[in-house]
Amino acid sequence: MCSVDADDHRWGRAVGPLLEGTAPGARAVAGTATAGTRPAVADRRRGRKEKPMESVKTVIRRVAIQLVVTRTYALPMRMSLRYEPTDPYVVRAAFSTDVDELAEWVLGRDLLADGLTGSAGSGDIRVWPTAGRGDRAMYIVLRSPADTALLEVPVQDVMAFLEDTQALVPRGTESGHIDWDLELANLFARG
Repeated sequence: MCSVDADDHRWGRAVGPLLEGTAPGARAVAGTATAGTRPAVADRRRGRKEKPMESVKTVIRRVAIQLVVTRTYALPMRMSLRYEPTDPYVVRAAFSTDVDELAEWVLGRDLLADGLTGSAGSGDIRVWPTAGRGDRAMYIVLRSPADTALLEVPVQDVMAFLEDTQALVPRGTESGHIDWDLELANLFARG
């Protein structure tokens, strides 16, 4: 099993065990969810009000993928990609079978985008397009101290997901979507 600090999630580290077990029958489904608004709430401990949360869209795409076991054998799985504009630099990727959710990894959005056209990443996460298969698939390697998983992912699904995220937060404008006052308050609260 692999777990990390909350601070490490932005840099593409595991939040849970690496991929364990698989089951057949994965299907691709796409969708977008919308979060509601939250009224301002008084923070009695500090005597100030929280900022009301704006209504934001969350981009979610479920993708049928393959866990590559050998050159000739792969097991079907599902990957659910989730993007929230309030955490604009990252994409959460949850991997599952028909029965269980196995692991969640947090990937850099730029890492996924860069991996569509060339090799990207180092260390725990690497992404690159497949060779000799046209533009139909890309590979994602996830490494933990205990294991390594090689995943084959359809390029079209990743491209469509990234286009949806960039419609909400264009690449290069991410820092303008961060609540810096809240981030600083969280940093100082840790001491």
